[in-house]
Amino acid sequence: MKKYIFALALIGLFSLAAVAQSPMIGSWRGALQTPMGKLQLVLHLKHNQDRWTATLDSPTQGAYGIPVDALSVRGDSLSLGVSPLGLKYEAVRSGDELLGQFAQGGFSTQLQFAREVKAPAPVVASLPYIERELTIGGHPQGISLVGTLTLPKQRVGRLPIVVLITGSGPQNRDEELFGHKPFAVLADALARAGYAVFRYDDRGVGKSTGKYVEALLDDLILDAESVYKGIAEVEEVDPGRIVLLGHSEGGYLAASVASRNPMVSGVVSLAAPTEPFGELLLKQMDRASELMGLTAEQQAQNRAVNEQVYALAADDKLSMQDLSVRVEELVRQQAGRSGLLQPSQIDAFVKQTVGQVATPWFRQFVKTDPAATWQAVRCPIIGIYGSLDMQVFPSNASRLEELVPSARVRVFEGLNHLMQRAKTGSPMEYGQIKTTIEPEVIAWLIDRLQEISPIQM
Repeated sequence: MKKYIFALALIGLFSLAAVAQSPMIGSWRGALQTPMGKLQLVLHLKHNQDRWTATLDSPTQGAYGIPVDALSVRGDSLSLGVSPLGLKYEAVRSGDELLGQFAQGGFSTQLQFAREVKAPAPVVASLPYIERELTIGGHPQGISLVGTLTLPKQRVGRLPIVVLITGSGPQNRDEELFGHKPFAVLADALARAGYAVFRYDDRGVGKSTGKYVEALLDDLILDAESVYKGIAEVEEVDPGRIVLLGHSEGGYLAASVASRNPMVSGVVSLAAPTEPFGELLLKQMDRASELMGLTAEQQAQNRAVNEQVYALAADDKLSMQDLSVRVEELVRQQAGRSGLLQPSQIDAFVKQTVGQVATPWFRQFVKTDPAATWQAVRCPIIGIYGSLDMQVFPSNASRLEELVPSARVRVFEGLNHLMQRAKTGSPMEYGQIKTTIEPEVIAWLIDRLQEISPIQM
């Protein structure tokens, strides 16, 4: 669940004065130290037809190709500025480094970029599995869901399969985020262990059709159910041995499908929520406030406003227009009172918050309690959680055990929401950690899968 209190964004700008072969051209990687931790940034500078252009990537936040606002390049000097957010970055090139100063409102710090050097493409050894693209049709809403089917080369009869379901937000079949591809890693490991795997692009992402922005939780459950039914018809797949593995919100989608399809042979909760979603969001905001170093008074004010906003969103009697007006009033008051934002930043912050809250998806999400869904699942459940998870806290593991005493649940010490070994568990660390998923997690998962859906040798 990728929900954060604030986000820092940088946008480059363009100018006409430049030389086509300028050493400034290329990609530059840096790390901005913020109160929440390090924010990885990649600046791409191009010069075409006497014109400078630039885009910025923020892998830590999963944002790529941020368009340019304004840019000045003169010799070895560079100046970037984003007026709506009050951002500035001025630097001088020294060899393969950009040395400069970043500023946003009252916050200022040194920021250094280094030229990004592409590593040679690795030599890929022969893989013990094959991959082919598969389109799932037959969706009640007429959309197509496209993904990758991975099949072990050595197999006996029809295979057990693990279907991977992504977390909240529009994501591709690899669940690509923060520079990592967790589902690609899982597909590789599971296929090497003898399981078929299917991972798919969310609706409206990649090659899948439909519009994610218009989807409710019910629609996403319908997507996962369509994939389940479609994959059961694949000739290499044993329809009686289909396991649904969902990460974060995807775990709730998996449980929902299993609760109404008794032929599902297993559900894997990879950091999936079991607590009421509104309470989970409040916990996320509380923890983020602590990491930002807010005072106890500021934290209490933030929580009080968030509680009011979520209550309004859950009120079915309010129209979307009335909700927008009420939320804007609350958020604007708190933004002005907290002193955390510059006056020039408040309008953009309020607009972003209202845009997130006043949506059909959020209004359904914030009042959802997944308890009954988990209790309705009749197949074996495997639960995997991290002790440092700041998005779906480890208390969700305990609640899963309470709701479903037969579930095999483990909390891995020192791991975050992505199952990486972390220092604090903050989302800001995701892109800084080289390992995508800790091997011990994958090994334990495969052992549990063997118990409920063993590989025939």
